[in-house]
Amino acid sequence: MSFTASTNRGTGADGPWRRTRGGTLRRARIRLGAGAATAGALAAAAALTPAAPAGASTSSAGTAGLATFRTAPAGHAPAGHAAVSYALSLRAMPAGTVSFGRRNHGHLTVHAHMFGLTPGSAHHVDLVIPGRSRTVRFSTLTANSVGQADSVLQSGFAGLVPRGSRLLVRMGVQGGRVGSEPIAETRRLSHPGSGPHRLTAVEVSPGGISYGTPRGRATISYNAKRQTLTVTVSASGVTPGPHAAHIHLGSCMSQGPVTYMLQDLVANRRGRITHAVRVFTNVTSPIPAHGWYLNIHQGNSGDILRNGQPAIFFRPLICANIRTGAISSILRTGDVVTGVRGTAHGKVVLTGGAATGNGTQNDPFLYKGRLTSAAAGAAVSVLTPPFPGVTSATFYGPDTHFFNPHFIPDGKVRAVGSYTSSSAPAGVVNQGMIYLGPVNGSHGSWTSVDVPADGAHTVGHVRACPRARVKCLVMDTIAHSTMGDLVVGNYDLNPAVHGGVISANAFIYNLTRHQWTLLRLGGSMSSQTTLYGIWQDGGDTSPRYTLAGGSMASGHKRAFLMNYNERTGRFGAPRYFSFGHGPALVTHFEGITAVPGGFNLVAGSSAQASSMAFIPVHARNGAFGAARWHPVNVAGSPLCAAGCSLVTGNTVYRNLVMGLYLAAGASLPGTYLASLPAITRRA
Repeated sequence: MSFTASTNRGTGADGPWRRTRGGTLRRARIRLGAGAATAGALAAAAALTPAAPAGASTSSAGTAGLATFRTAPAGHAPAGHAAVSYALSLRAMPAGTVSFGRRNHGHLTVHAHMFGLTPGSAHHVDLVIPGRSRTVRFSTLTANSVGQADSVLQSGFAGLVPRGSRLLVRMGVQGGRVGSEPIAETRRLSHPGSGPHRLTAVEVSPGGISYGTPRGRATISYNAKRQTLTVTVSASGVTPGPHAAHIHLGSCMSQGPVTYMLQDLVANRRGRITHAVRVFTNVTSPIPAHGWYLNIHQGNSGDILRNGQPAIFFRPLICANIRTGAISSILRTGDVVTGVRGTAHGKVVLTGGAATGNGTQNDPFLYKGRLTSAAAGAAVSVLTPPFPGVTSATFYGPDTHFFNPHFIPDGKVRAVGSYTSSSAPAGVVNQGMIYLGPVNGSHGSWTSVDVPADGAHTVGHVRACPRARVKCLVMDTIAHSTMGDLVVGNYDLNPAVHGGVISANAFIYNLTRHQWTLLRLGGSMSSQTTLYGIWQDGGDTSPRYTLAGGSMASGHKRAFLMNYNERTGRFGAPRYFSFGHGPALVTHFEGITAVPGGFNLVAGSSAQASSMAFIPVHARNGAFGAARWHPVNVAGSPLCAAGCSLVTGNTVYRNLVMGLYLAAGASLPGTYLASLPAITRRA
């Protein structure tokens, strides 16, 4: 394998939502609801305006429900789109474990299992014993061509290994100050005979100054419009001076050749690299889903190679695999997933809409299975709502017995959504619906729900339609998500409020009390507030919930999270979020799932069609922390090799994101499944 430097060198420096009518799509999540999975509808909805008028609805089922964000052919980004960025955690190298044993007349051995060594390198390995002046030297540790070692090393020592001993792996075998520097060590051993014992990488200068364990963070971003690849690095625990840095093919565990060679990164006298930026131009291909890694070396560009092969200073200091997530298609063309909830035995239940006829309408579907390759091309169970005159319908969110045994019998699921009907009252477009029954639809029960205009069955008798608006009616009721005994969604009024736009607001429907709570974020019931996700905190009998959606209540179109207590009816203060913490014109949360330390949420944004955000939750007070964003680069995936005219982010399960994609030339959309690197709370 050649490690000769690549010619790719970097330079250094230390629509928001639109309301449409008549069955077209309005929101980036395929809230097609009763209406519109057609390519024509999708194309119409994809043409975004700079901003929706104040009060415009961002959700409706038959006429839409989706903020749509236009994408472009792979390798090209629409004007104004931000670069796609990924956060990397740089891990100290080398890494691995050692275990002690005995062979040949009780002589001590050590089994070293390591990666992140210099490819082809040789290393002295010593056991330092308290009170003993000489170390115990083992046979030479040798790394293979990809920097791995898995060897049992011999020694001539037959004595006991006392507590407080530690094992050192040294830089080389040549002797002198450089070769004898430790690069990894165990802790002082309290039980040497047990194991394995973890090795911790260390950085020590030739002069004997210890800089501790190297660590760092980096971001890598690709801007298709500008054709630039940008790497930003911050690190600590490295020796002062310049350090070679590369993007390689392979991984930290199995090193490969250089793809991009960064200008050397310079650490200050305290061993810190601070926000070093390197930019590559004329880069025509996006960051791949996997197969790249970022490596910061101990030496500089002038001393890491000898005759084209790694020299002693090639030693990797810190390394990160670059993984943007694998993206593939699931289900069949025309079947678009809108919601997900886990169930038993590692399976999930999916909800969505299946295109019917010539693709102008939808039928609601359910799917139960694993989110693996087995879901590719899988058939769904299409259900038929029994309401009079149904012309189109879509499920948006499920709940399962696994999460909600108190309200959902074993073997059944609950699914919520909306439908359009030729028998609907005059002026009504979309009506909410709730299904409870088996996945195949056999002998299930159906309930039609509509937000009351007059305050009947609402908390505090709050009216959706003000008394002064005599002709007002609730035009759309869209049930988006359900958990516990609650359903959340949003509604639209007709006729339009002052200014000629639709009045939009969110609701919570209590299934036990048959009672509605109408939100008033920012003191307004017409603040373009939507609720698209709900999570029951603390188990199926808990009154505490986390609500997710989007709103103009802050003065900008922002995603938000908010706590809600079903028992007291109290809301927590909403916290608002914008994609990448930047000036995105629109950001909206489409789905929510609990993960260790907080929540993963899928979002749509005018700056990034689909993304996942990890939002930590403070363990003591339950406060929401700052979001960590992970773009879902569907446009750069093989699904959009010839381009995609539309991409949405619809729902999330653990670190799996699903949404709609409409490939160039396709008449119907499909559903993608993106497997993203797990994002967790920072230590």
